[in-house]
Amino acid sequence: MPSEGCLEHNFVLQQCIDEVKVSSRHLAVAWLDLRNAFGSVPHSVIFSILKQHGVPPALISIIEDLYKDCSTTLSTAAGETRSVPMLSGVKQGDPLSPIVFNLAIELLIRAVLACSEAHFVIFGKPVGCLAYADDLVLLAKNPTCLQQLLEVIGNVAKWMGLHFNGSKCATLVMHKRKAVHFAASIQGQQIPSLREEDAYQHLGVPTGCSVDQTPQDTLESMLQDLHKIERSVLADWQKIDAIRTFVVPQVEFCLLTARVKKAPLSKLDAEIKRVVKGAFHLPRRASPEVVFLPSWQGGANILPLSDLADIGAVTKAFKVLTCPDSLVRDVAESSAMRTVTRFLGREAYPVDLAAYLSGCTDDGHSKSSATVWTAARSASRRLAAKIPGLCWEWSPTLSRMSIVVPLPGRSPDRNVVDFMSRSELHSTLRRGVQHHYHLQLAAKPDQGKVHDVAAREPTSNHFLAAGRFTRFCDWRFVHRARLGVLPLKACIRVPGADKVCRKCRAHPETTAHVLCHCAVHSRAWNNRHRSVLKHTIENMSASCRDKLSVEKAVVGFPGRLLPDIVIRDEIQKKAVIVDVCCPFENRYIAFEEARQRKKDKYAPIADYLRGLGFTVICDALVVGSLGCWDPANDKVLSHLGIDLQKRTVFKRKVVSDVIRWSRDIYTEHVSNHRQYKTDVILPIIN
Repeated sequence: MPSEGCLEHNFVLQQCIDEVKVSSRHLAVAWLDLRNAFGSVPHSVIFSILKQHGVPPALISIIEDLYKDCSTTLSTAAGETRSVPMLSGVKQGDPLSPIVFNLAIELLIRAVLACSEAHFVIFGKPVGCLAYADDLVLLAKNPTCLQQLLEVIGNVAKWMGLHFNGSKCATLVMHKRKAVHFAASIQGQQIPSLREEDAYQHLGVPTGCSVDQTPQDTLESMLQDLHKIERSVLADWQKIDAIRTFVVPQVEFCLLTARVKKAPLSKLDAEIKRVVKGAFHLPRRASPEVVFLPSWQGGANILPLSDLADIGAVTKAFKVLTCPDSLVRDVAESSAMRTVTRFLGREAYPVDLAAYLSGCTDDGHSKSSATVWTAARSASRRLAAKIPGLCWEWSPTLSRMSIVVPLPGRSPDRNVVDFMSRSELHSTLRRGVQHHYHLQLAAKPDQGKVHDVAAREPTSNHFLAAGRFTRFCDWRFVHRARLGVLPLKACIRVPGADKVCRKCRAHPETTAHVLCHCAVHSRAWNNRHRSVLKHTIENMSASCRDKLSVEKAVVGFPGRLLPDIVIRDEIQKKAVIVDVCCPFENRYIAFEEARQRKKDKYAPIADYLRGLGFTVICDALVVGSLGCWDPANDKVLSHLGIDLQKRTVFKRKVVSDVIRWSRDIYTEHVSNHRQYKTDVILPIIN
């Protein structure tokens, strides 16, 4: 099958089961399990199959050379055994082996396909065999035909040296919406028959007559793993990474391929949110969006499972409708059009299907049973509430279905996913939902103002991945500080409580006041300021440092201004004036205003140098007091001669150092204990 396989096979099989439920037809299904499939195929059969498939003799000769005269020995307590020739088994671990194995299995598939009169027919398409590696499913129109197919495939497998494990196989025979018992056999072995409530795990999805495909065992296992991670001695960022890498993916496949009820997901969602907030050291009242945002925007990159279920439902419907395999695509189109026809009470067209899947407000004329299409329609409606403008579109010109995913404020701001980019739909919808949470958090007047700045530049959140250049105490501080939920007097919402600063007794004790305005900490502010300046000087090119003056008056200028950095090239008549500032991140406009104030402050020096014939660049290096890097700084780094190779590490160290000093300022403020022993000393400029 020219596609992923698991999703499509499960879809076709489930459609066949659903078809029987709405009709009085028979359906007989057999799931087959090969015993030691990869290790049982004789080499002589492999070479014969390659010749039958028309593989060039030169290539067959190479493959024969890989397989012939292979042997092994076994180490025992009495020593090594004699050489044991290896006459069967497909090699594993290389790109060629899966192809060789698939060619071998192809004989079994073709034997079943030759018995087309026994196949189950859905929407005029015969479906007799679904194969994914060594997972085989046979579908027949009645039990007698199923036994016929089992005998055919059993005989061919025996000729190939393959044997089925009857106890691990299963059959399901349905008639008039119910499962009926059927005693089937293969290679002389009895095959268990599924009852009404029984399920067979087919490609990771529980499948049967009346089966709840919600993976309850998986959800319980995820909950246990989550609590183990919470109690572990991992660093906080490692806990978040473990949840994102090992816990959430356990259910993502089922959300994409199975019909999962959303109610059981809510408990796990709440626990994940609680544990991740704990890893961020956030109180309960902290905004939950920080759990859902991508890491580069300051979040844990863990979307709610309910959102992932909606994304999976839409992705599944779109992928089967645009599948390169004609059988899957035809079954999907026929099934979808029948659902829409029943909904509208008239003949439906592709444009009606697009409107239906988009979640049009028309209630229709009938209520159909739950299908992949009703699930996709409901999911599209819910996603459209988070991604305004999300819709399905039908192009009459291209005869192609597509999904439009708007991302306002992002580049590009409108993504169209069609047949060619179908593999990107899941990630595109995920970005759309995360963008919704970004806008939702940024719109909050208190907890969103710092995020509005931090989300603009990935460097501001570099430490979320692995805690680089970040102390544990800094990690515990920065997330609470950025959301404005530090236990400061003006941040605690207690009616009638004293909110005046405990130090200066002049202003409300907010995060901004403590970090940037309470004069008691002026010495620490200067150290924070000089730490940025120190990193900048250390990373400047040698040619710029030769012309550098730091915190000195410009020679000849009558004023008393002392810019942090002045690079004066007397030969090329170029000058660069840069001053460092660490304003509080009260929206991005605070950065723009701080930069403009610096430019205005040193404009007299710039004018003086221009009067001497210099080309002057006057700018600022702006880093927020909570470690938010201003994207406008990048052009300043070019003027300062900081190489591109050094910038990534330089920016990360600056961000982490600023957070370190701000944490020390806060801790000193609430504890009255000095947090640093020495002041920052700038490099000596020759």
